[in-house]
Amino acid sequence: MTDGTNHLTVDPATSDSPAHNVCQTQAEYFEICLPNDANLLGNMLGGHVMHLVDLCGAIAGMRHARCTVVTASIDQMTFLHPVRVGDLVMLKSQVNRVFRTSMEVGVKVWVENLKTGETRHR
Repeated sequence: MTDGTNHLTVDPATSDSPAHNVCQTQAEYFEICLPNDANLLGNMLGGHVMHLVDLCGAIAGMRHARCTVVTASIDQMTFLHPVRVGDLVMLKSQVNRVFRTSMEVGVKVWVENLKTGETRHR
């Protein structure tokens, strides 16, 4: 998967957070692909990957806004390689840009084969 950008919206009435730098908004999320997350070919369902991207992006957005955020849109998501059962999915997110009532959050996804140690960027 290539870099994704989530557009999250914030209610300015409930958020009176001070300015943050990028390091303060960074989030990491890890999950092992289990059989329940996979299709009949043993690959993680694309919708589940999208769900993980949304969760990791929301964590970064909430760290910045210090209130509930929702995903308004996603610019792009490309699936380059399958995630196999037993692989570790690693997601990293951060707030890239902030506006008055919205923000842009970038999410990157890597997959590690825990048996070989090979890591690939999705």
